[in-house]
Amino acid sequence: VLVGNQLADEVRKAFYARIFLSYRKKDRALAQQLMALIHEDPQLRDVAIWYDEFLTPGESFRENIARAMQSSKMMALLVTPNLLEMPGGKPNFVMAEEYPAAKRMGIEVLPAEMVKTDRGALCEKYGELPPCVDPRAGELGERLADTLCRVAVLGNDTDPEHNFLIGLAYLEGIDVETDRERGL
Repeated sequence: VLVGNQLADEVRKAFYARIFLSYRKKDRALAQQLMALIHEDPQLRDVAIWYDEFLTPGESFRENIARAMQSSKMMALLVTPNLLEMPGGKPNFVMAEEYPAAKRMGIEVLPAEMVKTDRGALCEKYGELPPCVDPRAGELGERLADTLCRVAVLGNDTDPEHNFLIGLAYLEGIDVETDRERGL
């Protein structure tokens, strides 16, 4: 299926909510695992997940991130010990920019602990951090669904056009990871 800009915009509008996925570049493989875990939950099929793979080359990195955060209902924060690193003694990008921006914008943050990380150190560097969920223990889908139900409206599952557009999103990788089986 060839998807032009106009159809891609319609596909993007079909999602009932967007999640901004914040993580350290070192954890890209874990970020992709987390996205797959989120979309395994049938309640979360219609949730778009933005992560830096969707940045447009040649455009401002910071402006794209700010725009993605503004259109998101929540932030999924991928938690590993890498989140605590301070390269050259300075806070990493998530610590210095993304997390504080989410707090300022009032975006709900859901930390997903993919690798066991020192809670005390997390709280020290990421003040007011909510309790982490273990995505592999099944609590992620429940907490995400609860949070997203508070901030988004569901109810498009029986609309054929909506389902077609969500299918295209998965086939083409528009605001979600490409998943041919789910798309079909």
